[in-house]
Amino acid sequence: MLQGDLALRKVLKAGGFSLGSNAWAISAKKTNTGYPLLAGDPHLELNMPGKWYEVHLSVGDRNLSGATLPGAPIIVVGQNDFMGWSLTNIMMDDSDFFLEKVNPVDTTEYMVDSLNGEAFYRKFDIQRQLIKVQGHDDTTLIRRVTKHGPVISHIHPDQKMIGDTVITMKWTAHQPSNEVSALLGINWAQSFDEFQSYLPEFKAPGQNIIYADTAGNIAMYSLGALPIRNGSPIQFRKGWNPQNDWQGYVPFEQMPRSVNPESGWIANANNPISSETNPSYISIYWEPEARYNRISQYLAQNEQLSVQVFQAMQNDTYSQYARQLTEMIVPVLRDSEQDFSTVISYLENWDFQYDPNETAASIIDAFMLRLNKNIFQDDDG
Repeated sequence: MLQGDLALRKVLKAGGFSLGSNAWAISAKKTNTGYPLLAGDPHLELNMPGKWYEVHLSVGDRNLSGATLPGAPIIVVGQNDFMGWSLTNIMMDDSDFFLEKVNPVDTTEYMVDSLNGEAFYRKFDIQRQLIKVQGHDDTTLIRRVTKHGPVISHIHPDQKMIGDTVITMKWTAHQPSNEVSALLGINWAQSFDEFQSYLPEFKAPGQNIIYADTAGNIAMYSLGALPIRNGSPIQFRKGWNPQNDWQGYVPFEQMPRSVNPESGWIANANNPISSETNPSYISIYWEPEARYNRISQYLAQNEQLSVQVFQAMQNDTYSQYARQLTEMIVPVLRDSEQDFSTVISYLENWDFQYDPNETAASIIDAFMLRLNKNIFQDDDG
């Protein structure tokens, strides 16, 4: 099934999930204002109440405004009097699942090494968490933890499939970090150097921060704790082989970044990124590059851009991704023994805009849902 999933992702040029973000910045030489322009659009599902809360703070003669999460003491994306910033998800692969071997003689131990066929064991750490429940007795959550992380196999919904297998999860966010401190420093930073000084504190979740300031700088930094690992990054790792353990994290200085590029613009839409300073694996879970390519068309082809152009970009409903899929699908439909003439007519006359009354857009989305179901339902149920 893994090979089938990878093959589908390759054909559809998709690696991630249906959520994402986009942001871009252009230098002063591409604007009609004499200053850089920044746009950001963090994509989160609509819900009630909404996740975002808009805030404007005035402290003396200093201003800070933007969007935050209710209860958070920081602005997540926004601007102050000197600079603005937005975030996109890196799509970083920041977790692994480890298979653990339990000592058959003492089930309180798990294997950490097997040099020359000799097994070495270590005790599970036992963590107890008291949970108070209103109107009921308190309950205690007990979990086993290895050097890789907590045991999670017992919470899988299909225990028949799991059987006696013991699986642990290692995740960068299990390690202490201080994203609130990083963002609080960024919120009130008054220079590019001061802004950069807070970036190494941000560890999880992995984020690209896109930046512009009144001094004329634009930049994008990839932030987060990126594991250094050996072997396959997407399959179970054998916990009893120390070579499968993480070998630390990629230094901040070697993470991808772009500062004042000659092109005069920077953009990200959860698309693949790479680092010239570090060849380490980042992810395979990228979003298709169609959104990034569409943004790039606007930014590269226009010598001068404005707020009005940015507004048009944010409201653009053209789907390069749908066009690519349609070009693959239509020839197959033509060769089919079934009559798809109506569907072909809609798809061939589509301008690939996702307008509310666009039938072809509904057809391509329904096709995608059915394709995934046809591929995975017989394996996953």
